[in-house]
Amino acid sequence: MSGLFSRPSTLRSSLTPAVQYVATSPSVLGMSWKECVSYVHTGISVALFLSVIVSIFPSIPLFFRHGRPAVSPTSSDLASVTASGSRDDLRHALGCDKVDIQSTMSAVLGACWSSLLSMVQKPGVKRNNDRATRQAWVRLAEMELLEEGSMSITRRVYTSARLISCLVSPSPSELATLALICYPIVCLVSARAWGIGQNRNLSKHERILFDRPVEEAVELYRAGVEILPMQMQDKKDTIDERITPLGLIAAGFVCEQLRNAARELFLKSTLGDSPSADDVAEEDPIVQSREGEATDAIDKAELSEAVALGRGLTRPVQALTNLWEEVSADVQVADVAVVTADVDGGGRDNLLSDAKSFLDAIALYRHISSPPPGSPAFSENSTLFAETSSSSPATMLGLAGPTDYVNIRVGGEVEAALRLALLRVLASSAFDRSVQTDEARDRLVDLLQDRCKHQ
Repeated sequence: MSGLFSRPSTLRSSLTPAVQYVATSPSVLGMSWKECVSYVHTGISVALFLSVIVSIFPSIPLFFRHGRPAVSPTSSDLASVTASGSRDDLRHALGCDKVDIQSTMSAVLGACWSSLLSMVQKPGVKRNNDRATRQAWVRLAEMELLEEGSMSITRRVYTSARLISCLVSPSPSELATLALICYPIVCLVSARAWGIGQNRNLSKHERILFDRPVEEAVELYRAGVEILPMQMQDKKDTIDERITPLGLIAAGFVCEQLRNAARELFLKSTLGDSPSADDVAEEDPIVQSREGEATDAIDKAELSEAVALGRGLTRPVQALTNLWEEVSADVQVADVAVVTADVDGGGRDNLLSDAKSFLDAIALYRHISSPPPGSPAFSENSTLFAETSSSSPATMLGLAGPTDYVNIRVGGEVEAALRLALLRVLASSAFDRSVQTDEARDRLVDLLQDRCKHQ
């Protein structure tokens, strides 16, 4: 080998002129091993990159067309599948039974391309938008959100990207769906979608919901999902327009407001005083009075909005709203049988059941609030209502006139059934969430026991 390199003229004579030029080129002959390894590494990296691009390149144009699957079903087929309410059928119709990294990357590329087109296109130019495909993806996103706990990150990213690709001039409900499904992963996109909804021309009820930050909207949505089984009383309710992400946010908002107001009304009706002084920080009395008035005004406005919004939601929320209006107006619930039969023992743990537990307790207590004359419970109960009548919670909330309790003197089996129903309501976990409600419950139980002793 050493002899071969010692006679370069012999080597050149055995090679073609082109090879002789390369072999004798100073740039090649002067290349170090480090440079050689660097070139090889670069070549391998480029080859791997091209292999990935080539593998997904055939599917890129597919997602540039607003995320349509390779075999797109007809609009009528998609419409029928969307109306069926089956998530598996929707996945199959949209070609996303299984979602992997490759399909997710393609969907993200399609979403980026769609967003780029929306930024550079002229305002008067309309993009191609298949209404049936759009509705199918929106409905699939809504159904995926209902199973949020079991949805994988890949599925969430894929669905979010497809939704971005197909949404053109989205409605407030669609923007709420997009914000919710993007929130845990891409908070910036979620906040952007929610902000676009805030800047739209919204109805009064939509404005109430979009005025809240997206973080609060997410919590209200999750609260709405918790009460969803109580709202879907009929099979056709699964495709009810009110059971959408925005509708569930509204349900959560209404139930939260009514739960807080019902709790305050329950404490006023039983304890007859304001929140404990230990729970309130010591402040300047003038400042505290002004802040209290401002807070009360805000609470009254939000409560009025919640009551108005609750009238247009699903039947259980409407029933809760009607019950609140009757109880807060100091009107005794007339149908005792309905109140007694509709009481459960607090097995559920959500905003709607908590609010209903407080209102049921107040309604039942009013039916049995007239103890036998001459008993200690009679004088104690009379004093209690005398204290509460001057600062009636209904008057404070601006929803009722003067207090006018109807003292119904019932006895025998009817009164026993009412006491039993009240005890079942008081067993609800709603009364365990604060010291005040627990104290009020203990006082009611003592009054019931005293009532039984004097019969």
